[in-house]
Amino acid sequence: LGEEIGPIIGGWSPTCEREPAAIGEWGVLKTTACVWDGYDETENKRLPEDLRPVQKAEVVRNDILITRKGPMDRVGVVVHVHETRPQLMVPDTVFKTRILEDSEMLPEFLPIALGSTPVQRGWSQKKIGLAEAQVNLNHSILRETPIFCPSKDEQMRIVETLFSAR
Repeated sequence: LGEEIGPIIGGWSPTCEREPAAIGEWGVLKTTACVWDGYDETENKRLPEDLRPVQKAEVVRNDILITRKGPMDRVGVVVHVHETRPQLMVPDTVFKTRILEDSEMLPEFLPIALGSTPVQRGWSQKKIGLAEAQVNLNHSILRETPIFCPSKDEQMRIVETLFSAR
């Protein structure tokens, strides 16, 4: 995986308001914004006005988000950000990264590859933590993950087939 992605960026989890951020306000995503059904920008909390956003943590189109901290079954969820509103940041429980421009991997395909049984089993064996209620994935585990990258045409057929089956 490390050969296919750029920097892995962690977010910030300040104490936020309970309500979602309105358009024009900054918000911090909840980990529930990343579920196997896809990315949900409405799962966010409003950043208090007295706090400044972390620009590098802002989520933009074609980002890949990976839950990195939490209960065992919630860590390692991967989503592709097809579209998003501006001014939303990843929390410290989620990594964001991007496919390198010269990669043969399609951003839409990466969550499928990383959601595969072999990758998820491997991550489950490598997750760090003292209890199933609180485990972590780190940069090294992600970067060292072996993944299969079929041709772009085959990736697109797989993506289209899976999305049409929903």
